[in-house]
Amino acid sequence: MNRADRKTYRIVFLGMMSAVVFLTTMIRIPFLESYIHPANAFILAAGLLLGAAGGGIAGGLGSFLYDLLFYSEYGIFSAVMTFVTKGAMGLVCGAAFGAVKEERRTPLRVVLSGVFGAVAYLILYWGRKFLEGHFISGLPWEGAWTRTVLAMPASAINAVFACILSPVLYYALKATGITKKLK
Repeated sequence: MNRADRKTYRIVFLGMMSAVVFLTTMIRIPFLESYIHPANAFILAAGLLLGAAGGGIAGGLGSFLYDLLFYSEYGIFSAVMTFVTKGAMGLVCGAAFGAVKEERRTPLRVVLSGVFGAVAYLILYWGRKFLEGHFISGLPWEGAWTRTVLAMPASAINAVFACILSPVLYYALKATGITKKLK
């Protein structure tokens, strides 16, 4: 495959992963002050397969479009914050995995890269939840903190689920030979 074909393949795959993130965000199970959904696993898989930039774009764009079209509790601000937090998840996962030489990419390193991405997301998401609660919803500091704490179990469960499912997705897609076409 020549360079132009490879570049086209990466762009198409990035678009496909963005669409999958968008669609899997629709599978939402309400839990306390948040939702559980499989989209985060696909964001981490995008980081593993496409690297930092591709993972960040796929995760951020797919989640941004979902929030913009269907959710957006606080309008465009919420959608932009989702782009940042979900994009950071894919970016950090992809950067962690990309820092490892190909011959040293063990299953443990795949999982750890996902964990790094998920932890980055959790820190940003909880910070966002707290600041939105106080500055946008007008809750007192205590109320904003309570709202954040109530969202923590669902987001932590999402993170664990994503860290378990993303290696499965990565190795399933890798078995198809797609990683060779994305380089």
